Amino acid sequence: MKDSWKNSSSFAYDQNHYNSVTLGNDFLYNKNKLRFSLGLNGSIGAYRALESFDALSANKLQELDSDTKQKKNSFTGRASIDYDITKNIVLGFMYLGNLRRPDQDNKSVTQLFDSNHNLEQIIQSKGFNDREYNSNIYNMNVMSKLDTLGRKLTVDFSYLDYNVKQNNSFATNTSVPNDPAFIQQRSAINNSGQAIENFSAKVDVEHPTKFANFSYGGKLSFNKSNSDVQLFDATVNPPVLDESQSNEFEYKENIQALYASGSKKISSKLSLQLGLRMENTTTEGFSKTINQTNKRDYFKLFPTFYVSYAANDKNNFVFNYGRRINRPGFNDLNPYRFYINNNSYSVGNPFLQPSFSDNFDFTHTFKKKLSSNLFFRVTNDNYGIFFSTDTENDIQVITRKNYSKEYYYGISESYTFDKYSWWTNQSSVSLLGSKTTLLDNINAEVQNGVRFYFNTNNTFSLTKTTKLEVNYWYSSQHKRGLFENGQSHSLDIGVRQSLLNDNLKIVLLLNDVFNTSYLNNNISIVNGVKQIGNFNYSNRFFRLSLLYSFGSKKVKSDNRKFGNEEEQRRSGI
Repeated sequence: MKDSWKNSSSFAYDQNHYNSVTLGNDFLYNKNKLRFSLGLNGSIGAYRALESFDALSANKLQELDSDTKQKKNSFTGRASIDYDITKNIVLGFMYLGNLRRPDQDNKSVTQLFDSNHNLEQIIQSKGFNDREYNSNIYNMNVMSKLDTLGRKLTVDFSYLDYNVKQNNSFATNTSVPNDPAFIQQRSAINNSGQAIENFSAKVDVEHPTKFANFSYGGKLSFNKSNSDVQLFDATVNPPVLDESQSNEFEYKENIQALYASGSKKISSKLSLQLGLRMENTTTEGFSKTINQTNKRDYFKLFPTFYVSYAANDKNNFVFNYGRRINRPGFNDLNPYRFYINNNSYSVGNPFLQPSFSDNFDFTHTFKKKLSSNLFFRVTNDNYGIFFSTDTENDIQVITRKNYSKEYYYGISESYTFDKYSWWTNQSSVSLLGSKTTLLDNINAEVQNGVRFYFNTNNTFSLTKTTKLEVNYWYSSQHKRGLFENGQSHSLDIGVRQSLLNDNLKIVLLLNDVFNTSYLNNNISIVNGVKQIGNFNYSNRFFRLSLLYSFGSKKVKSDNRKFGNEEEQRRSGI
């Protein structure tokens, strides 16, 4: 809407073991040919991360317990401006900046037992990880209406720079219960830097015709990542560089893609859509430290197919198929080692490859309320977190690997109940299964099984301006891939109050009331070692939030996306 403006301000306070505060403001302004928006958001505070990890072999048991204060300090700014050069041509600019300081204070205890469960060693560690994450994204776009038939051309140019700096210092004390005089102390400094650049250009055309609606376009994406990892022995002064655990790594990735799709309503009941994406990718990873280069070139086709059939007013059937690529995040490729103590660390894999999946999905909807869904997915070169333990040297490592081919399938039923004006309910139940086959270089036990999942969301209108929300989900104990996971569930309760003619909204939320939603009894067996993990990241919290809006209610944000959404996701922005 022209010649109007709107402002929205928000406040949120979260309380778990620690607390955090988030403030935000969004301003929208339209005047004649100009549209402008500015959004600012900042958070300060922390949450608690509790982790335990046990490794059991034939002759040894390791028990690690970690307690981390994870900071969540950040500031985000977003601005956009659009100008109507002519009636049919719009020039736009967007910027997104993000500053994060997710520092970590960590303390951990590792206990080592022999085969008779006699305590042999205790390793106590304290560490502080000073982290800086800075990113800037710039976008210029041109949208041109080609004619009155609806044909439209959109061009996007996007640039991303993302920098990460980490300074992880830790100290460990190793003691032996049978020898009180023995105490071994060690200090280390683990530094890392990662710089990511991306440039992408994208052209999209919407081309409706009397026969069908077509869309087509292309994208060029150039990624470059440089990582530098250094480990210093700080037990001595000055600290000494450990070259065997330091690394410099360069990664380049160039992607060229062409895509096209067409949709047609064949009759009043039948609709059809076909699409094809052609993609050529070249990657090169180079480790300066070990002088190793890994190159890969591949050309892939990604077809899509969609058909919808409305048998009558009550029944609608939809089938779709799509082949997709899932590229690893840049952090997963970073060979940076994050140490909890001398014996336990997490490390990225610079030679990780993308996975490819074929997805089949069939859905039947009855009266727009009951939905039945059946899906089947085949994923090749599946990658993920891989736990391994060297019991001889008492070392625990968390890395990333391409380790399997997975068949994942399931059936679900969803129902929407809105018979009463004061109560609406959306519930679903799913039965999920998987079968995994491992690649030749993986010595692990496959965990195939079935999972039961249920969720229900309820909204109760207590008054015209007061609503109560009660939501619950449950996941059974299940096996998938390399892991077996314990059951988990969550009950969330919230109250929403509207005031001042709906301009002010107050929300009270108690999330995960019983603290039962965290990942627990996460079991894997690798190289004959059984590993059990529990990871609680403060899912239970209380939140008070306020949202106040004033100005024209008819002003809407266009929420236009950048041309490098995938690269942002891979960067973790």
